[in-house]
Amino acid sequence: MTPQKLQDALRKELEEEFQKYLFKNCKGERVAIRVFGQFLPKENDKRMELKEEKSEEDLLMLLPEEDLPEEYRECYPFIQVILYEQVSDLESAIQHVSFFIGVHDNDLKNEGIREVLNIMEIIRQRFFQDRRVGRRFFVAPNTKFIALPEDNDTYPYFHGTVDMYFQFCPARKKEDLQYGIEKDRISARLY
Repeated sequence: MTPQKLQDALRKELEEEFQKYLFKNCKGERVAIRVFGQFLPKENDKRMELKEEKSEEDLLMLLPEEDLPEEYRECYPFIQVILYEQVSDLESAIQHVSFFIGVHDNDLKNEGIREVLNIMEIIRQRFFQDRRVGRRFFVAPNTKFIALPEDNDTYPYFHGTVDMYFQFCPARKKEDLQYGIEKDRISARLY
């Protein structure tokens, strides 16, 4: 599946790009950022019970740090590579991708958003200086870099989102090529 290959390639690129940077985790240690796919990992049943009661966003917004399950805190710092809408025809496809960023900073100056903004800038520079991702994917032409830092007070957790679009050639069916089937636009939305 090509969107999955794009997600895997983006994860690999970001892991390589962020190897040289360290950010604080929930224990105050400087560690490499973790890069996840569509969802954060589900570590154990206790987290699943909380998840059933509240969405991940609710957990981030409502629960104080000590109430968050330890497994959830262990995800910080992180980037999630989230696939959304894809529009394609027989010649090309454009995939909407969001990079959801989460950092932890318990400094009382409450400036963890600065770390989020730094991560957003690193992502922007990486994909606008070299628009290629792996061997098959490119930042889509006319893509605008949309960075949305979280404006809610979620201290000591800080978040932001970067939205981008990537282009690739979708896999073609052998019979489509053989019989010259007319171009149909296909739209798919992932949640």
